[in-house]
Amino acid sequence: MNIGKCTNAILSGAAALLVALSASARAQSPAQANPPASQENNRVVLTVGNVRVRKSDMDSLIKTLSPQAQQQLAKEGRQALGQQYVNMLLLSKAAQNEHLDASREYKSQIDLDRNRLLANLEVQSLASKAAVTPAEVSQYYTSHTAEFDEAEVYEIEIAKKTATSADGLSEADAQAKASVIRQALSSGQDIKAVAKQFSAPNQVIIVTDPQPIQYRPSLPAFAQAAFQLRPGALSQVEDRPQALLFYQVAAHTQQSLQQAAPAIQNYLRDQKVQAALKAKLDQLKKQTPVTMDSAYFAPATAGAAPANPTPQTSH
Repeated sequence: MNIGKCTNAILSGAAALLVALSASARAQSPAQANPPASQENNRVVLTVGNVRVRKSDMDSLIKTLSPQAQQQLAKEGRQALGQQYVNMLLLSKAAQNEHLDASREYKSQIDLDRNRLLANLEVQSLASKAAVTPAEVSQYYTSHTAEFDEAEVYEIEIAKKTATSADGLSEADAQAKASVIRQALSSGQDIKAVAKQFSAPNQVIIVTDPQPIQYRPSLPAFAQAAFQLRPGALSQVEDRPQALLFYQVAAHTQQSLQQAAPAIQNYLRDQKVQAALKAKLDQLKKQTPVTMDSAYFAPATAGAAPANPTPQTSH
């Protein structure tokens, strides 16, 4: 299925530290903050000097982290995050005492962070208005049925000895082992029986649970062949530096509309957000004069910069 994630660069650009700083500011100015949704959200979970950080502030920070960082946080706990937050507040206070907040660098960074955050909020506003109807999902599924084809395969890997690993087989032995296993599978032997006979730690790995391959045009030829092979047929052997790989096709299936709907919905929503963002920027550029120094912003492939750069105006 060739539905790629269309991640918007502006939307993903806000740094966790920026959010932490804004949360810190809210913690120090409770009169300007929105009232908490509940007493639990208002609970103070961290104090550093006279700064009181609420649970809602930390929850907001955690939501800005990447999915991988959130998973790591759930696994390892929040103690390290809390300590990092303490360190940030301590260093922030020290910088204020040294009047670093009056420096040109500070003011420049604050302006940059403010503009980045406001741009993110505008993109989020556009995203909140991008609705996808069930009819649109159904129409996409009907007109792109090939994208939802799946092939289930049994994978066979025969490790080879390399300069960094002596666990595998020699090239000749690996080829011979692949030939014997392919002959056994071609004769109709069950994959589990073949695995029991030939599997060897660090040498021969036979996956007896069918592994799904979802169709998309960008698949390498080795994987795309699975959609042309009948169940029971074997792929060609792919000779890689560290191993020989091939697979046996177990079955052909197709995702149902219900199974495919979440991915389709996300894809169509991303497309709508991208279109809305482009339209918004086109409109704003027509309303706002923009000039760019042609020498400073020259493309990487451009020749030498002109001696007297001329500002360019875009509309």
